[in-house]
Amino acid sequence: MSHSPLNLLAIGASGVGKSSFLNYLLDRNEFPTDRAVPTTRKGFWHQETQLRGFPIHLIDSWGLEAGESEEWIIYLHGELKRRGVESNITEWFHGVCYLIAATGNRVQSFDLEILSTLIREGYSVIVVLTKAAKVDEDTILGLRTEIARAFGDTIPIVAVNSIQETLRDGHITEVFGIEEVEQEIVRRFWETIKDRIPLRIGHLLEHEVIKFWDIGVMQHYLTTLDRRDYFQADKIAAELHNRAEAMKRVVEKEGKAIRDREITNAKVTFKALGECLDVGNSWEMDEQSQASEVRFECLVRNPPGWDKFWDICSFGVLVDASETQRTELWNKAEAFSKAIKQEIHSRVVPQIAYSIETIKIDASKLSKRRRKSWLKRLLGWLLARIDD
Repeated sequence: MSHSPLNLLAIGASGVGKSSFLNYLLDRNEFPTDRAVPTTRKGFWHQETQLRGFPIHLIDSWGLEAGESEEWIIYLHGELKRRGVESNITEWFHGVCYLIAATGNRVQSFDLEILSTLIREGYSVIVVLTKAAKVDEDTILGLRTEIARAFGDTIPIVAVNSIQETLRDGHITEVFGIEEVEQEIVRRFWETIKDRIPLRIGHLLEHEVIKFWDIGVMQHYLTTLDRRDYFQADKIAAELHNRAEAMKRVVEKEGKAIRDREITNAKVTFKALGECLDVGNSWEMDEQSQASEVRFECLVRNPPGWDKFWDICSFGVLVDASETQRTELWNKAEAFSKAIKQEIHSRVVPQIAYSIETIKIDASKLSKRRRKSWLKRLLGWLLARIDD
């Protein structure tokens, strides 16, 4: 089965070594690092490339400069809105790397603001501490502590050194950290999908209610009722009952179809990504997950708000077709619509989230080929030291 590309967002302030990090991640020099060459421009853009043979859309941004944080965040909000849960899963950010230079010795306030914004949008962020070979362990620990103070242990923090270079004291820095970044990309891909899929399903189900009830019933049926002095309440009640039952079947059918489609697509991409990066992954669906799926189906079949359509039709045998009565009928139909939407977001979405939560993954193993790749780089560094 084919899979969509991975959308990887890489952002950070100017001078954090983003181009070097991306070249290290891709294992080739694709981004210019010469300071004399302009490497950024305002806005967000994507570049089609490959990560270990896996197709990715690398979303880049111009480096954040002092005094430009407000403008930068405006651009970020625009990009996040374009990739919200209303959009297809293929448009989301599947991985987010936020780069902070370890040599800066501190986490800026705008760093925390941007991280908070991404987390609120349901993205699982990886903080990459670049140029880590140029600082001591205490500095790295201090940066980790500062980030943990703001977000707890929810954000993975990886120390990375992207290029081998000779420092002024003659010390040659080694490259390290990319294997851990790759593992976190796989882990955080699923975390992001897991957090956002329930919200997307809720959005799609609400759209079905809008299409079927708000438009089909309220705007088309209720606004075209017979304009005589009287209309038959029992006939209206029967019609609304039939339409409500039909909508119930639509919500149940679409809810299951949407859930299965979204999760299946995510699994396919996740598995392919893990295979390309040689990160072992496995899927387990336990009894708890199966039980939650049954509860999801029962909830959609008999949501508590469903009885409200009887209240809509409590007009007696004959109802005066006055504007007052029509307004009352409309208001009750609208209240029913709101009740169903509330049920979707307050009960159906959490049940779906629980179902997905019980899917367990393991993305902690490096294959022999990746270990050999790491050993090869280490051997190259040792030989360089010997040559000196």
